[in-house]
Amino acid sequence: MAGPFDETDWNQIIPADKKLHPDWLASLFSRGTPTTYTKALNELRYIGMPVGGLCCGTLYLGGDGRLWNWDIFNQKTEGVLPRRVKWSDVGMDFQTGDSSIRPRDGATYVKPAVQADSQDIAQGFAIRVESAGKTETRPLDASGWDEVSFTGQYPFGTVEYRDPASPVAVKLEAFSPFVPHRADDSSLPATVFVFTVTNRGRQKAKVTLGGRLQNATSFYSARSGDGQRVNVVRRGKNATLVAMSFAKAAATAMTQRPDVLVEDFEQGYGTWKVEGTAFGSESVSRAVVPPYQGDLGGEGGKLVNSHASAPGNSIEEKDAQTGKLTSAPFTLQRKFLSFYIGGGQRDGLGLRVRVDGQVVRQSRGHDGNRMRRVSLEVAEYAGREAVIEIVDDARGGWGNIGVDHIVQTDEPVPPEPLDQRSDFGTMALAVIGKGSA
Repeated sequence: MAGPFDETDWNQIIPADKKLHPDWLASLFSRGTPTTYTKALNELRYIGMPVGGLCCGTLYLGGDGRLWNWDIFNQKTEGVLPRRVKWSDVGMDFQTGDSSIRPRDGATYVKPAVQADSQDIAQGFAIRVESAGKTETRPLDASGWDEVSFTGQYPFGTVEYRDPASPVAVKLEAFSPFVPHRADDSSLPATVFVFTVTNRGRQKAKVTLGGRLQNATSFYSARSGDGQRVNVVRRGKNATLVAMSFAKAAATAMTQRPDVLVEDFEQGYGTWKVEGTAFGSESVSRAVVPPYQGDLGGEGGKLVNSHASAPGNSIEEKDAQTGKLTSAPFTLQRKFLSFYIGGGQRDGLGLRVRVDGQVVRQSRGHDGNRMRRVSLEVAEYAGREAVIEIVDDARGGWGNIGVDHIVQTDEPVPPEPLDQRSDFGTMALAVIGKGSA
């Protein structure tokens, strides 16, 4: 595409004449031919075209017209598919020797995610056709039609549905608002679906298009007692929609028993059994915590931290140490165990609660040194004897755990106010014009 060059061409960093071949320059301006992918060749499963709006998170249009990879909940997942799906299962975290390739490093090129991995949000469209005395309903996805094809010409994705047994063909054009030089219009959190239905037969056909969308407000954070999801039908002059939101529960007065301290580590490890080298011989004074760990949070002057207490002259040496702390047996007297925890969230790290020798509850860090207050519900084990283990059986990056101020309580850690959580918001499914809901 360029050259040939001689030695004098390299006497300056960027020569004025780059000797670009005219045929190559012409190819940059020539109109290309769109590529169409088909169900018949099994080409649709890897297609994910962004249709979520500028700076609105990630939402993909799949090759068969379904929406997937609903990364719109501010979970900082870099497109990782939600909840039940593991990174490694979908190519979002690719292991090579001792290294882990993240999505931003190109993991999804090595082992790409597929549409079937992330159907967490129930969504889809369907068509009902009444013709020649027969009525049939077909989902507008790969399962409903013999022939499905996808053509991507960003910002538009076109999906076509055909079947020899159907008197109609359907074309979907999907896009998010994308208007050059108009940032506000281009960043609307909306995805537009335009359906065109063509009668391919000789008989009249009555068609009805329907859509469904799960109310996924507060998708990750909502807990029992927070409230309930609410759907309201709203009709206007130009649109009919189902408005979806999350209504907070009314506050209720609560009475609770005083907390019972299990351990604050201010007097060292006391009756706790120490194994391995990671936890040293006693709890760590904040004065000796390495400066690079920052403020560890928690309460009081001492805490458990298997990095600060571990022997070694480097981060790597300290994180290579392992060990375990085991409490003396105690009786569970309240509904929750509440404590501060930080450090890594890898396997082999965390706080475990054992009852009759079995691990019944556990918690890990969050790949951060500053500890967060968390609660584990243990009401079903009230009156029974338990022990707590603080475990560091991990080496390498974030191979450490921090814990402080363990108490029994009837009140769990107060959750973040609902309207301040990252996944709080509203959704809507709308049809332009008069519709039914």
